[in-house]
Amino acid sequence: MNHNNRCYPIERQGEIASKFIQEKYGKSKQFRWIKGRMIIPVGYVAYEYPKYKRREVNKYVRKYSDIENCISYDVMKYMMENAHLYPTLEMADNALSRYIAQKGKCAVTHNALSISDMVCVHIKPCKGERNDTYRNLIILSKEVSELVGATNPVKIGKLLKDLQLTEEMKDKINKLRKHRELEEIQFEDYIGTKK
Repeated sequence: MNHNNRCYPIERQGEIASKFIQEKYGKSKQFRWIKGRMIIPVGYVAYEYPKYKRREVNKYVRKYSDIENCISYDVMKYMMENAHLYPTLEMADNALSRYIAQKGKCAVTHNALSISDMVCVHIKPCKGERNDTYRNLIILSKEVSELVGATNPVKIGKLLKDLQLTEEMKDKINKLRKHRELEEIQFEDYIGTKK
């Protein structure tokens, strides 16, 4: 309003019409009015730094202290670089997606997985035609994977000694065994298992 030689006088007195402006800036003595329009004092404007997550805090980190809530970058990198180890590219891609969805944990025990202790298996085994879709894959620890496919009672007993399973975990294992048309494990028959 005050350019192009229109020069209106700057006044120190005027009316504050807005309640919001009165609440935020009403205490300031720096208010000015030009031709009845109120000019908010720049020196009285308060600002806040934007609140955001630190860049180093995200779910894809190279080094992390909170293993419970992080996905290992090293495991992801290994899975991407070694896609040739999977029977199909679709399975390699969906296994990586499944690893991220499971937050880097075993689907049964919910323990964090490392490269050496991780197996991607089919929920419903392939009979004839392959089914490498995302919905048919699950990431398990090696011990749990062996337990799901085990038929020898001695081997089942050995595996159960190392695993501390809750009722929910036992149900998941038996559901996976059912898909493989294997008998359900009667956990109470094995000594030393959690009841």
